[in-house]
Amino acid sequence: MKTNNKIQLHLKLNQLRYWVKHSLFSKERIMFLLLPTMFVFLLYFSVQSITKNWNLQQTLNTKLQEKQLMELKVSNMKLENQYYASEEYQELMARKLQDKKASGETMVMLPINSDIAKQKHANQKFSSNKQERDNSNFHQWMKFLFRL
Repeated sequence: MKTNNKIQLHLKLNQLRYWVKHSLFSKERIMFLLLPTMFVFLLYFSVQSITKNWNLQQTLNTKLQEKQLMELKVSNMKLENQYYASEEYQELMARKLQDKKASGETMVMLPINSDIAKQKHANQKFSSNKQERDNSNFHQWMKFLFRL
């Protein structure tokens, strides 16, 4: 019985070897398995490369926008410096800080507003809500169509 089992086992192993050698590793099966795996790897690395390039392009775009913003700020500061160096600004600041006047002008010093002047218009109520309600779109159409 043991010899019979040994022979059957040996026979099964030989069949397995033959199947592996001639059926499993045939050119068609190798190509059938190899091509899809190569395609998957190629697809994966292509997507990875595209993603990396897209991220790099996004960072490049943000850096370019930051550069443009800095250039605008620099040009704005140059214009401000030109304005501060102009005679017009110097004259305005001299008038403001030193209470100076130009030739032919008269200075009028006004007193600070009193409490009565500040409260004069605080008690008046405006009735703009009624006018807005009367002049709504619906009322305007009613007036136009039916002369109401």
